[in-house]
Amino acid sequence: MGGPKPPDEDMSRKYPLPTEPMFLFPPEFGAPTLNYFGKIRRQFVRSFFMETLSPGKCPEGMNWRNDACEAGFKVAWKFGEKLPQGAQTHAVDLKLVEKLNFDPGYTFVRVGGDILALERDTGKVADAVLNLGKTT
Repeated sequence: MGGPKPPDEDMSRKYPLPTEPMFLFPPEFGAPTLNYFGKIRRQFVRSFFMETLSPGKCPEGMNWRNDACEAGFKVAWKFGEKLPQGAQTHAVDLKLVEKLNFDPGYTFVRVGGDILALERDTGKVADAVLNLGKTT
């Protein structure tokens, strides 16, 4: 009927292929210092996040509005810089981190509705997945 299930995306590579273009971010964030997430991991993160939500129940720091989880506040972070002092961070689901964390040089946090890859030694933002909880 449905045929064999297609193989899961290859998440074993540490980084996207060099030919894969970097995601374009709005200019206020600056330019990412690393293409860590790439297209495959970015889609995986968004899918994982949306599949773990339930109507009216959002992760800590997010609120249910307009049939979606939205960040309760905006944190003005930029690529290549540390998070602003006092920025409230939240843990990323351990199952998701296990799928993403192939490079011990990075740690992952959620700030508002964004997941950030932070350089472990400097704490600077290297890459991000924006606007979790929104379908577009």
